Formats: sequence, structure tokens, C-alpha cells
Amino acid sequence: MMTHRTFWTQGMPRLAVALSVLSLVACKDSNSASSGPLAASPTLVAQASEPAAQPANQAKQDDPVIAALGEAKVHKSELNALLSALSPDQLEQLKLNRSGLEQWLRERLAEKALYQQALAQRWDEQARIRQSLELAKQQLVVQSYLASVSQAPESYPSDAEIKQAYDSNQAALQVPAQYRVEQLFFPLTGQAEVDVSMKRMLDEASQQAKQGKNGFSAIGKDLEQRSQGMVTRTETPLVPLTQLLPEVRVVLERLKKGQVSDPVRSQSGWHLLHVLEVQESRPASFEEVQPELKRLLRQQRQQEIALSYLNGMLDTGTVSINGAELRQVLGEPAQLPGSAQAATAQP
Repeated sequence: MMTHRTFWTQGMPRLAVALSVLSLVACKDSNSASSGPLAASPTLVAQASEPAAQPANQAKQDDPVIAALGEAKVHKSELNALLSALSPDQLEQLKLNRSGLEQWLRERLAEKALYQQALAQRWDEQARIRQSLELAKQQLVVQSYLASVSQAPESYPSDAEIKQAYDSNQAALQVPAQYRVEQLFFPLTGQAEVDVSMKRMLDEASQQAKQGKNGFSAIGKDLEQRSQGMVTRTETPLVPLTQLLPEVRVVLERLKKGQVSDPVRSQSGWHLLHVLEVQESRPASFEEVQPELKRLLRQQRQQEIALSYLNGMLDTGTVSINGAELRQVLGEPAQLPGSAQAATAQP
């Protein structure tokens, strides 16, 4: 399996989001999810919160353990929280990317084990840690509350506003080039003799394919037999380069349809690549990017409403800043008597 994937004019605000994000949206109907060691694991940025406390018997029944490392456990509820934070496209990719999900589980277990060690050392009772925890709590509450009071109207944006955003930036909205690739993959074993022998076999297979002595599929079947299944042949659907391993991207950008690479080394092993199909980059249609444009426009409007809300709070009262104490904190020299007026008058 292959697991390892200036908006406005004339005074209108500009979306503070990279257009490259939009270019990926247009690929969602192209079966872009891939699986296996060729494609990159999905970025699991969203950290799931700890499950709420439950009675012990109910927790065992309703919240089974998905993974464990000693006393550190990841429960079903935590995994569900992670999945609920993903977009439909991300969730679909994750379902096809078991190794990426398992890697997240391992990392989460390591975090929990480390957290338990820190608690055993009463690390959380240090003054600087308590202060950081309180600041983090304040920020979480503020962000959640501000989001609740700065919702964009349900009617925003209108179809006309979305179309205007598309027309203003049509040239920048692109569907990236996509590649369909088959590969012969050998996972590194850590045994020097085995790894060297398998690398030599891949080198020979690369030369045979480039010289046209045998078809890539036939070469793959031969290697699978000679390696007793250690070398496997797999194939991706059409995918943009951003969904593939960085080491693979650099090589594929230099290959044309039908060409075969030299063996490519990644952290997981060696890849021998054969380009089956290439679809060049093209302008995205309005229908392809409309949902993401709407989401980004709503996100921008919410940011504008939030900023207006905060400015309104500041405008309703008098802000007082103790300049002397501020200078002391910053390590600046104390202001000389009689210089306050001159300093204040400076732009």
C-alpha cells in the first residue's frame, strides 16, 4: 500500500490566506488520496482534548482503549475528537493512510507518558509553569468567547460576492499538476547486508527499465519473487506533488510520462518510481473553488468583526499605561524630568 498528500480590488479587503490553499481544493474530485510509503502522512495538527471524566464502568464500555504504552492510553473518545476536527477531505485521506494514523497514536502515547513523568516530578507546580497554564487558559477562553460574538451572518457571502472574488483572482487560482505513479518499494531493515543487497537489486531494476529490456510491472514481479516479498509494487491515483514525500517530489518534477527514476532514498526505505500519467497545471473552475472561497470569505469577515469588537471595547474606556514601569521592564533608562512633554510630542 502507498500511504505516504490579492483577492479584492478597489478598496475591498484582501483575504489573508495563501492562494495555494485554494489550488488544492480543486483536486478533491480527482481521487487524490493515496496510501502507502510513497505519500506523506497527513498533518495532524489538531490536538484532541482529554476525554471528560466518566464513571469507571461506563468508561470501559463507552470509551475503550485504542492504544496504550504502559499507563499512558489513547481512548476512543480522544480519537473521535481528532477525527471530528478534520475536514471531509482530510478524513478521507486519513482513512486511506493507516500508517499516518498509527504514527499519530504513537506520538500521542509518547506525549502522555512524558506528561505522566512530569507530573510525578511535580513539574506542574513550578511558578513559571502555573503562570503559563493560566495564560493558556485565558487565551483559550478568550478565543472561544470572541468566536461566539463575531459570527458572520449566515447570508454572507452572497453568490455574487464569491463570484467577484473568483473573477478578481482567476489567474492565480490553479489546479496543480498531478501525477500517477507506480513504484517498487523496499523498506529499510537496519540489517546492512540485506539493505545493501536490496539496493543493488533496485539499481539493476532501474537500469533494465531505462533500457527497455523489460516492462516495469514485469521487473516488479521478478523483484517481488527474488526478494521473497520484501520489495513490493504499488500504484497511486492522480495526486498533486504536495501529497507525496519531499524526496519523491524533487525527482518526479524532473521526470516525464513513461520515465523511470534511480532509486530514491526516504526515511522509510528505497523507492523506484515509474511515471504513468501527468496532468499539467490548469486554471481552476469556479465550481471547483467555490466552497473554499466561501469558507475563506466567511473566515475573513469573522476576523473583521472580531477586530471591530475588540476596538469597540478599547474605545469605550480609557487605557492607562505606566510608562515608568514599562521602561523598567524593558531595561530602558529612566526618563529625565521635564522631557515627558517632548517625548510625547514625537511622532
